[in-house]
This record gives sequence, structure tokens and C-alpha cells, in this order.
Amino acid sequence: MAMVDTLTEKGIAIWKLAYHKRPGWTVTLTIILSLAIVFGVGLVIYKERVRVAEVEQRRLENLSFNQQLDSLNTVQASLNNLIFFVEAQKSKLRETEELLSNLRLQQEQLQPAVAADQKTVQALLELQAQRTEQNLSRERWFGIFLGVLSSLIASLAISIGKFVFKRRRRTPPAPPAHA
Repeated sequence: MAMVDTLTEKGIAIWKLAYHKRPGWTVTLTIILSLAIVFGVGLVIYKERVRVAEVEQRRLENLSFNQQLDSLNTVQASLNNLIFFVEAQKSKLRETEELLSNLRLQQEQLQPAVAADQKTVQALLELQAQRTEQNLSRERWFGIFLGVLSSLIASLAISIGKFVFKRRRRTPPAPPAHA
């Protein structure tokens, strides 16, 4: 480990010296060397992955007959399960289609009744509007009458209050009784 540290220190010292003499060239050369190292490492990793893939391919080609047969049986079982699932979904789809057909038939049968009910509701709303219009003037006159009546009652209450207040002011208080 000490040898690596010494080599690293010497490399850094050489780089610093080169940088002080020619900074542009040193940076350019450092970038080029860094890219070359990254490219080299990438190439080594790529080659290793290709080698591993080739080994895996050979391993898969060398599977025994029994392993291949077991794999095929597993695939067959999965396909049978898939076929069962597809048949069940087809059955549900048919049931849903029948239900939709029945609902459409019921809709066609109920459409005239709904239209008739809509006409009845519309007629009732028009009748209500007419009654509201007729009652509107009656309500207005009744409101005016109540307003006038309440004003008269309020005026009467204020007058009585003033009368009582003035009367109390005029009447001197009774002397206290001695026991």
C-alpha cells in the first residue's frame, strides 16, 4: 500500500509541475487520458458482459432433456390455466352482454312512461307558476296591510310610553312613610 501511495504522490507532483509549465496542454492531456481510461474500463466491462452472456447461452443449450421436459410441462400448465381464465372471461362477457340487452329492452319499454311523466311534471310546474302569480298580488296587499298595522301599533306604544313618562315627571314622588 505504501508503494501505491508513493507512486500516487510522485504522479501528482509530476502533474503539478507540468501544469505550472503548460496548463492548457496539461488539462487537455488529463482529459484525453481520463476519457481513454473510462473508455478502457467500459470496454473491459462490455467484454465481460458478452463473455458472461455466452457462458449463460452455452449453459442454457446444455440443459438436460428432463429439465427441458419439466420446463415444457410448466409452460403447458400455465397455458391450461390461461385457457381456463379466458373461457371464464368469455362467459362473464356473454352474461354482461345479455344484461345490457335486457336493460336496453327495459329502457325501450319504459321510455313512453318516462315521457308521459315528464309531460305531467311540466304541466304541474306550469300550474304552480300560475297559482304563484295569482297569490303574488294578494301577498303584497297583505304585506302592506301588516306594515301599516305594525306602524300604527308602534306609534300607539310610543304615544302611551310618552304619556306615562310625562305623567311620572309631573307627579311628585310620595314622601317616605315613617314607622
